Amino acid sequence: MTDYIQAKGLIKGYVKAYREDMPAYMRRALELSMEALDKQIPVTPGYEDGGFDEEGQETWYPVCISCHSEIDEDYTYCPTCGQRIEWSD
Repeated sequence: MTDYIQAKGLIKGYVKAYREDMPAYMRRALELSMEALDKQIPVTPGYEDGGFDEEGQETWYPVCISCHSEIDEDYTYCPTCGQRIEWSD
């Protein structure tokens, strides 16, 4: 995980230092690179209220905290946004 954070820091520093001289397409490409690196840093999923089942028990389902899409517990990446998921024990 440290490698992702270091890479993002290097890209961010480069964009800041050369922002004025950099063509817009290159700046956008580097911004997309930083977004992609962010998605490689694992996050713990959130849980949203699924209402009540037939027996009156409250249900919850896991969601990606980046895009709030419902995810299965065997996913390692969100199929909607690509965010890396880390399931804690």
